[in-house]
Amino acid sequence: QLENQGYVLVSDGFPAGATFDDDDNTTQTYTVVLKHGQQPVTPTNPGKPGEPINPNDPDGPKYPDGSDQVTKDVTRTIQYVDENGNKVSEPVEQTAHFTGEGVLDKVTGQWITPITWTGDGNLTGEKTPVVEGYHVVRVSRDSTDNINVDGTTVNHETNDYTVTVSYAKNGKIIPVDPSGEPIPNVPTPQYPTDPTDPAKVTPNEPVPNVPGYTPSVPTVTPTDPGKDTPVPYNPIVNDQTAVVNYVDQDNNNAQIATSGNLTGKPGSVINYSTADQIKQLEDQGYVLVSDGFPAGAVFDNDDNTTQTYTVVLKHGTTTFKPDKPGTPGEPINPNYPDGPKVTNEDVDYLKDVKFTVHYVGAGNDNPADNVQNAQWTRSITVDNVTGKIISSTEWVSNKGSYDGVKTPVVNGYHADRAQVDGPSVTMEDQEATVTYVPNGKIIPVDPNGTPIPDAPTPQYPTDPTDPTKVTPDEPVPTIPGY
Repeated sequence: QLENQGYVLVSDGFPAGATFDDDDNTTQTYTVVLKHGQQPVTPTNPGKPGEPINPNDPDGPKYPDGSDQVTKDVTRTIQYVDENGNKVSEPVEQTAHFTGEGVLDKVTGQWITPITWTGDGNLTGEKTPVVEGYHVVRVSRDSTDNINVDGTTVNHETNDYTVTVSYAKNGKIIPVDPSGEPIPNVPTPQYPTDPTDPAKVTPNEPVPNVPGYTPSVPTVTPTDPGKDTPVPYNPIVNDQTAVVNYVDQDNNNAQIATSGNLTGKPGSVINYSTADQIKQLEDQGYVLVSDGFPAGAVFDNDDNTTQTYTVVLKHGTTTFKPDKPGTPGEPINPNYPDGPKVTNEDVDYLKDVKFTVHYVGAGNDNPADNVQNAQWTRSITVDNVTGKIISSTEWVSNKGSYDGVKTPVVNGYHADRAQVDGPSVTMEDQEATVTYVPNGKIIPVDPNGTPIPDAPTPQYPTDPTDPTKVTPDEPVPTIPGY
């Protein structure tokens, strides 16, 4: 029973088998010695507040409050955040572990040895990480340099707590024009964080390249890592480029010559004339259509565009015809001896034809040939640049037909026709033939029809008005005796 109440037997003075003595004056006294039992309270055997220390003595002393709290973890959380409290790096947790041990009197329920705590309460310092694009501005506690978190010592009575390391965004390099206005659509690089110091940015940071501008300084070392640094830039006055192209209208505007790149400062006059090039091309057979290069033209101020002017020319032509003849082998363009030459085809613009009447049959008395001439003409147009024939007119003759030719009278002969009609003029020579036949004679004969010897036999004279006939009523000859 006493052990159930927390006692521990020290000695039992009542021997086994004891008997009563025979002394009426003395009470036999036996002593049983007990002591208070002890209840260790440890992390492996913590107290249970409100429950009996002695399980078999529910009405006995109870575990006191706090007897169950014999372990304690103290955690320091280091968080890394930006100005808005957003995480910029993973947090770090540091925990110190403590244990307590004590001894309770199982009879009285009082602490014989109050809970005594042990454990390592030393938390190490933590180097603040470098976060690109940000710099450290403050540490809420446990920091002597306001950058890193120092080591510290906690005990079992210390509550969990948080150290906040605050970061701010790094500033930027802002290119500005001479008036201080930001240059649009150009890089604005952020200062890189110093890899050796999370509270600083890299010194001597090169400024960005801005096309068309020159920076006033090559590098920037910000005094305030969170503040933008305006850097003045001065515009670069680049030479501008212009070009004059000469194109062939008759060949899909193909380029036939160019000025090449002409350069100069913005606003300056373009020192160029198209006259010489146009003259050269005209000598080669071209004809100016339009000169798109204006007098007094100046260079613009646009670095991204080449000023382009266009001079348009077309092919000149030459028309050859009888009254404007050409000579094969000679240049079509007199001022361009290496250019296309006049060909035989170019001068095929004249053709002579004739109509000839021949006279035969009269021997030495044949009249001379009667010849009439005609002429066909046309014009031929050639391209002065290519030398090719581009057109020709229809052939035209200088007469529609030849004249009719009266047959000459040849005495002693008669012709087979009195006149040769003139045919239509064609592209070919034409001929006709008039044939003479000797005229007959008057033959005197006797009554028997036998020619009278030595009698005259006069030939019929040809009709002077009709070469195909003889004179009518021609008198017969006189023959003596007849």
